[in-house]
Formats: sequence, structure tokens, C-alpha cells
Amino acid sequence: MTKPSQWKHRAASLALLLSLLPAALFAWRMRHFEHLGYFHDDGMYWVSAKALATGQGYRILSYPGTPFQTKYPPVLPLLLAGVWKLFPIFPENMPWAMALIAVTLPAFLYVLMRLLRAWGCSHGIAIAACAWTALNPYIVFSSVNIMPELLVSLLLGGCVLAARRSLLRGTHADAFVAGALGGAAYLTKSSVLPLLAAAPVWYALQKRFKLLAWFLAPLFVAVVSWNIWSFRHLAASTDPVTIYYTSYIGDLLHDMRGVDWLIFSKRNFPTLLGSIGNLLVPGLVEIPLLSANFSRLVGIFAIAGAVRYVKTSGMGLYHWFAAGYLTQLLLWQYPPNERFLIPVAPVILLGAITELRHLLGMLRSVWGSTDRGQRTAAAMIASLLALIMLWAGVMVALGHWALLPAIASRSHEQSADNARAFEWMRRNLPSTARVLTCYDAPVFLRTGLHAMRPRNFPKEFYRQDRKAVIRAFDELPSFAHRHGIRYALLTRSDFDTDSFVKETVDWNRLASSPPYRLLFRAPLAAVYEIESRP
Repeated sequence: MTKPSQWKHRAASLALLLSLLPAALFAWRMRHFEHLGYFHDDGMYWVSAKALATGQGYRILSYPGTPFQTKYPPVLPLLLAGVWKLFPIFPENMPWAMALIAVTLPAFLYVLMRLLRAWGCSHGIAIAACAWTALNPYIVFSSVNIMPELLVSLLLGGCVLAARRSLLRGTHADAFVAGALGGAAYLTKSSVLPLLAAAPVWYALQKRFKLLAWFLAPLFVAVVSWNIWSFRHLAASTDPVTIYYTSYIGDLLHDMRGVDWLIFSKRNFPTLLGSIGNLLVPGLVEIPLLSANFSRLVGIFAIAGAVRYVKTSGMGLYHWFAAGYLTQLLLWQYPPNERFLIPVAPVILLGAITELRHLLGMLRSVWGSTDRGQRTAAAMIASLLALIMLWAGVMVALGHWALLPAIASRSHEQSADNARAFEWMRRNLPSTARVLTCYDAPVFLRTGLHAMRPRNFPKEFYRQDRKAVIRAFDELPSFAHRHGIRYALLTRSDFDTDSFVKETVDWNRLASSPPYRLLFRAPLAAVYEIESRP
């Protein structure tokens, strides 16, 4: 490599490191995890990790009856258990948890760069794509939450690289390592299951059946072992809340109607397109006239590029996996937002790069034409492309200067009032009390009280059945007493991640009348006793 090339590589690497600075600063600001419980899943991962670290088995310590944690595979909780082992005092151990979680972003970017290089991107383009990813507000927010998406993406990327190497070298060891990384990815997030179908198709098309066997062996062991263990330890319950806490499949099948699959796919498709677009150009502000369709158009652009790449270079393992994974998201009972798309972000980025290259090549070709009309059209398209890039930069800047700081401030305000409520509960409620709250993990960790959240309403959202949601909240007191719950903690941020429920029901208004009785109030949090109905 010549000296100018070396300097270019070093400058590009420095630019990538600098692009990580905003994420690092945001992680430092959020290091105390005042937002713990925002996704609900994050609190469950942290509580389950404590159970492992304290020798209580893989259980949901915060849930009444402490059932086994049969919903989330154990890799992330096992890593977090190391934090609990080394630093057992909560909440003083939260910055150490942040250090563990935040490091997954640069690790993922390294694997992403390796993938893009393997797929034919130049060093500069790969670095630019990774830097752009590091600056995306959706990615940055994911990097400060106890959630598995970045970790599973890191493992998936390693799996694909090792599998590709196994084909190039014909080595069984590389295929086994690839399968082991795939198994680790599945044991991090079970939605990786399409890999079990993608790998056989990919290897079989290459007629490398021995390599396939070496790949499948560790992956199959991981899938079978987890499913046997979770099935044997699954809580026997018909209660929808217990099912939600302990089983993905049980939650999906509960109250499922035949037509629901069609409703899921119909409503999820535009959301999926928009989420793909937001991973490329964050749609934090709707463009006049286009509204949410701009993000969907960007998503279509990336998909077109992915198809173009496959036509010229063939269907790789990651592409086969992405096809199965995206189909799975279309049929799932939750909207496929940006977080769910992170595991296929490398394929999305490659598609966008491929299509952008194609578009720029066309513009260069047309610009060389002597036809004035064609040159004018090319200039207009180039100007539009420049405006889109400028808009993308503005959206990223807005995310770091407005959106992420607003999330941090809101979390700090809510956490301060929650802490006051937790302290009151710790001092005044009996140690055997059970609490109904959206912040069940923080309630348990701060007070030692068992807690559970109200049920979720995914199918009601897809059916737009607001009456069912209203009816369920009207029946919450009866639900609470059936579960031995006498107290409720309500906060301003309840159901922030579920706008359908938040727009349908005002839980705080319902709690202003019997059988709810106010015991403690802070500006953003209140504790109620749920009295028995006469």
C-alpha cells in the first residue's frame, strides 16, 4: 500500500472513530439507566441476569411466583450476570451494565465493515456506511438499552463471515465456527430461527453438504436445547399476562383468529418499508406532502438495490436469512419498527449502496451525452439527490441535538419521581405486597416487591378494537385482585411505547375514582390502593 493510500485509510478510520463520539457521549449521559423499563424487555433481561448471578436459576424474580424465564434465550442475561457478580449493588452497578451494552455498537460496526468489504465495497465506502450507521439516532438509542439487537447482529455478521470463509477455504472448522456463532445468535434472540432454513438452502445450492452438516450441528444443538429447556420449565397458565411474560409463541397464539395473519401482514408491510427507510434516512420529521411515504420510498430504494445486488452477485447467506426474517416480521403481531430491523441492517445498507452506485452511474452516463434535454434531466435528478442527502444530514443532526437529549431529559424527570414513589412504597407497603405497574422490574429492584404489568393489546391494535382495550382497563381492579394485587403505580410515561393504548385509555383518569384510592403522589408518578369492590 502506498503512503497516500495509508493516509487515506488512517483518515477514514479516524472519521469512523469520531462518528462514534456522539454515541459514546449519549451512553455516558444515560449510564445510570434512568430509562430502565422503557421497553419492558430491558427490565426483564436485567432481572433475569440477577437471578442467574445470585444462584436462583433462570427466573423472572420480579414476577409473582418467580416463574422460569422461558421467553428470552440466555446469552444476554448470562453476560449481564457477570456485571451482577462483579458489582452486586443496584443501582451502583448500572454504569457497568452500560459499559457492556455500549461496546456492542463499535463491535457491530467492525463486523459490518468486514461484511461490506467482503461484498465488494471499497474501504472508503465501507467506512462511510459504518460511520453513517453509527450516527443514526435509532442505532444510537439501541446502543444504550439492555436489548439484544446489536449483540445478535454482531453474532449474525460473524456467522456469515465464517460461513463465507468456509466456502472459500473448504474448511470444516470454519463451518463449525459459523454454526456456533449462529447458535449463539439464536440463544441471544430466538427470532434468528430463519437461519436454520437459510443455511441449508445456501450451502445446498453450492453443493457443499459436508460443510452444511458441520454448520448445522452446533446451530441445531442450540435451537433444540433451548426449546426443550423452555418447554419443560414453561409456566402452566392460561392467564394472558403470564403467557406474555413467559412465551413468545404462547402470546402469539393466544386469542389468535385465522384472519389475523392477513391483518398483520397488511398493516406491517408499510411499517416495514418505513423502518427500513429510517435506518438509512431517519424520518424524525415528516416531509410536507410526502408524510411517512418518504421513508417508505427510501425503503423501496434499498430493497431495489438488494434485488439488483442479488441479480449480479447471487443470493448470499445473509440475503437468504433476511428474506426469511423479514417474512417473519410481516407475520408477527408487533409492528416491525427500526429496532427489529437492526439484525438485517447490513443487507439494507448494501442494498442502498448498490442502488446509489447504479443511480450515480446512470447520471454520469447521461451527463456525458450531447443531448441537452438528457443533461438537464440528469442535473435535476442530481440536485434532488443532493437535497435528500442534505435532508438526511439535518435529520441526523436533529436526532442528536433534539430527540436524544429530549429522551434523556424525560427519562431523568420520570426517574426522579419514580424514585420518590419507590421509596414511599419501600417504607409503607407490606413486604408481601404486589404491585400493578408498567415499571415492574424497577419496582422490584428498588423495593423488593413483586410486580407485574397490565396485559398487552397487540391483536386489539391490529383489529383496531378500542372497545376491548377500554373494557380490559375497566376490569383491571378485578384482574388485580385475582392476582393478589392491591397496589398500583401509575406514571406519566406508562405505555409510551404503545401509542394505541395510550390514545385509547387514560389510566390516570380511571384511577381518580373508586376502587382506586390515592396513597402517594409525585408530579409524574402516583401510588394507589386498589380496594375491593363491595
